[in-house]
Amino acid sequence: MTEDVRRKHARHNVHWSCRLLLPDKTIIAAKVKNVSLGGVGIEVTQMIPEGQLLSFEMRPMVLGQSFLFRAKAEVTFSMILGGGHGFSQGLRFTMIPDEHKKSLLALIKLLSSGK
Repeated sequence: MTEDVRRKHARHNVHWSCRLLLPDKTIIAAKVKNVSLGGVGIEVTQMIPEGQLLSFEMRPMVLGQSFLFRAKAEVTFSMILGGGHGFSQGLRFTMIPDEHKKSLLALIKLLSSGK
């Protein structure tokens, strides 16, 4: 099955910093490598178990515009990166507050038109 058939939303490759807040209040810094309306692909140094619920935050700058995006998410995918460089993980957004949904839509629109 191709990605276009399997995925509900188009992904956009990016290189942004983000923060993850686990239920025990642990904060983990990570890198966003792709973003879509449904979730993000991240790289982290410590693996977070699949099924883990967490809070996600990023503050990207795109085409001179600063954005704040927060959402609740679930870890849906995990893979060890080669060379002991951490983990690639997929997060699915489970709840996005309305004001942040508008921010994500604006971000995706800019990414779509900026290519």
